[in-house]
Amino acid sequence: MAAQGGAGQPQTGDDVYLTRSLAGGDLTVQYRNALNPNDRLGALYIFGFGSGLLTLDQSSGDTLNTNWQSMGGTGFLACADAG
Repeated sequence: MAAQGGAGQPQTGDDVYLTRSLAGGDLTVQYRNALNPNDRLGALYIFGFGSGLLTLDQSSGDTLNTNWQSMGGTGFLACADAG
């Protein structure tokens, strides 16, 4: 995940961009936030360009709160929203 202000875990209010722009293999990003479960991200943007599959994995059970979510691109995307 890349967020406003640099690498590392996004903080409350940060906009987060997940992008896949290279041809080739699949990419899975795992979301975990056990330390601050009530954090709310500003926006979550997921964009895939190329032949690989971009997946956001939230199977840890940690809550992912955002003010806005957007998915798009020309590649393959996978998102399972549990509520």
